[in-house]
Amino acid sequence: MPGPRPSVRLADAVYLVALALVFVVLLTRGHVLSWIGIL
Repeated sequence: MPGPRPSVRLADAVYLVALALVFVVLLTRGHVLSWIGIL
């Protein structure tokens, strides 16, 4: 069977999505804290 296994690609995709979600959450929390500080 040529090509990488679907399970491996799925795991990579899930890992990347989780990493992106954590990054976005940290960014949004930082923005919210900065907005509270401004107000």
